[in-house]
Amino acid sequence: MSAPISILVMSAGSMPGVAVINALKGQSEVPVRVVAADMGNLSPGFLLADGSRVVPSASHPRFIEEVRQICREEGIQVLFPIIDEELQVFADHIGVFASDGVRVISNSAETVRIAKDKSLTAQKCVELGVLSPASLLKEELGTRPLPPFPLIIKPRDGRGSVGVYTARNQRELEFYLDLVPNALIQQKIAGPEYTLDVLTDFDGRVLSIVPKERMQVKSGMQVKGRTLNDPELIAYGVDMATRFRVFPRGNIQCIRGEDGRLYLIEINPKFAASLPFTVEAGVNMPLMLVQMHLGKTFEPRIGQFEAGLVMMRCWRELYVRES
Repeated sequence: MSAPISILVMSAGSMPGVAVINALKGQSEVPVRVVAADMGNLSPGFLLADGSRVVPSASHPRFIEEVRQICREEGIQVLFPIIDEELQVFADHIGVFASDGVRVISNSAETVRIAKDKSLTAQKCVELGVLSPASLLKEELGTRPLPPFPLIIKPRDGRGSVGVYTARNQRELEFYLDLVPNALIQQKIAGPEYTLDVLTDFDGRVLSIVPKERMQVKSGMQVKGRTLNDPELIAYGVDMATRFRVFPRGNIQCIRGEDGRLYLIEINPKFAASLPFTVEAGVNMPLMLVQMHLGKTFEPRIGQFEAGLVMMRCWRELYVRES
């Protein structure tokens, strides 16, 4: 049996971090040694992984150097960034880690920059001719037409549902704009919402698109959903992943409006919190990325997943003694 490959999973206490650890530890195709990293010892991922390391915040001036040191000490070959706060930092240092022999599973620095700023994403949609909700920045009020109510007000650099509000009239709009200083104002599109998980090879060839209907969402995360083998959604996912260069992993959020058209809501250069759902449907994206790092090639598996799989998410408790 070959020696296990050492993998570092960042933000191991987050839901996507735990999902990546479980996806890697729950398979038997590739022997792995997973090291979990987080900012504190009370991280659920520390109990699920083979090793654990405490790291500073991604904004700390020594963050990258300390993670590099961990990689050297642990013999890390593959590193998975997880949450928004660290995505740009790792994307900007892909080459530095590569010189150490570590592959960072990250989108390009430019893709991350556009995706994390919802105003830049909206501008890119206009540039590419991609249908999306009409948008304008708070400071553009009075210089551009206001979309019809109801409106969504959200931070241009927000995550999940933090700071996201719905304004039904001018009075509510003014109230919520006081709460969100860097607000993006966006037309609210009514209709079913979807997360399209994306996997490509390292050259950008799309290997898999897994559409999931967001049947119930809490705090921005899908808690009930179902997989759909919808040819239109799959083709849309391939198209958006290619246009926005969502390589090698990410997810696309869209809404099918009352007019039947698909509206792009967000491009996310990261694993969705609903990644376990995708793995259960038969597409273990973290594992496939590790396998590709080891030299395995995959032919596209478009539409090859279990459709009609319904997810209902619930809490799970982990316990540890203080000692």
